[in-house]
Amino acid sequence: MRSIGARSIVQLVTQDMPYLVDSVTAEIARDGHAIALVVHPTLLTERDDQARLLHVKEIPVEGRTLSSGDTQAMPSLAEAVSGSGRAAVESWISVELDTVLDDAAAERLMDGIRSVLEDVRVTDRDADRMRSCSRRAADELRSHEHLAERDESAELLEWMAHGHFLFLGYREYALEDSGLEPLPGTGLGILADIDGRPRPKRSSELASSGADRSDRDQALIITKADARSTVRTRSYMDYIAVKTYERRGSELRLTGERRFLGLFSQRAYTSSITTIPLLRSRAEQLLARTGFTPDSHSGSDLMQILETYPRSELLQMDLDEIEETAWQILQLQERRRVRLFLREDHFGRFMTALVFLPRDRYNTGVRLRLEAALAEHIDAASIDFTVRLSDSVLARVFFRIHLREDPGSSR
Repeated sequence: MRSIGARSIVQLVTQDMPYLVDSVTAEIARDGHAIALVVHPTLLTERDDQARLLHVKEIPVEGRTLSSGDTQAMPSLAEAVSGSGRAAVESWISVELDTVLDDAAAERLMDGIRSVLEDVRVTDRDADRMRSCSRRAADELRSHEHLAERDESAELLEWMAHGHFLFLGYREYALEDSGLEPLPGTGLGILADIDGRPRPKRSSELASSGADRSDRDQALIITKADARSTVRTRSYMDYIAVKTYERRGSELRLTGERRFLGLFSQRAYTSSITTIPLLRSRAEQLLARTGFTPDSHSGSDLMQILETYPRSELLQMDLDEIEETAWQILQLQERRRVRLFLREDHFGRFMTALVFLPRDRYNTGVRLRLEAALAEHIDAASIDFTVRLSDSVLARVFFRIHLREDPGSSR
């Protein structure tokens, strides 16, 4: 960190990894600093045993400069440099801030960036192993009969491993009398062991309000963790728990869970629900319940509602919840009315609000008043929002409300 004139400059050099620039700039923004300029070349370097820089090279690959993720396109690192030191692909990142930071603010920011870089590093290090764990969990689910949505749940886990989910953390838990206890040596990514021991329990544990669901035959739980990602974006992480079982005679006994933390990819949000396991079957079941055919007017409207509904919500809702909400939206049609749909997370950590209102009445001031009204009636720790404006006469505002933790809670 250094200052030039009226600006501070953050400079760092690190091993090239995915999501570096997005993660670093997100941390700078989280700390409240405006960014004026970002420069981030990716270079092939050679260093000696004391990490002193010997050579820097840019290697053209098919007429372009080497960039992040291109390491496999090179013939060999050793051939590209002199061979007297250690070759590596490095990211050199320089970020100019709009203001000058004092020493305390600069140190706080650098501590945050160091923590983010460590999360990026362990996520990248364990990415392949976490994808393998997802495939293994799918195989295990298929080995058990009589589990609700068994095959589609297994397909979803495989679909996640096929580039539709950014795996940030994984750990296995055993069900004990005291609850779910982490198994040493199973942690990966941001849930990896520290000094050979599992990380302390965090607020990512499910709230006690969800305990009554643990005995159901639903093997897959999808919800939101109440911790934000430090990798790629500052969104709340997606939390996928896969229950583990053992057979005792004819009885299937719950033994624990495999836990994945991460973020669904952009493709997961833009692909049709007819291509996504779990969602496609729920869409088919919903059409069957209503009696609409997919090519009928009402059936087409219903599918359009599902295609444009907040995707993370659909993954968390059961069929009855989807049917109730979708039917009310279908009845709303293009009427210039204001409607509010509230849904509380099954585990007591979030509430979501979906607001429809006439598009020509929507602006930032209206959105702020809606947010204030929600905060007045709901004990919110924070509120995030997204807005959808389309050809419809209605605008849609989606609020994700992180509920304030009850001091008496066991979380």
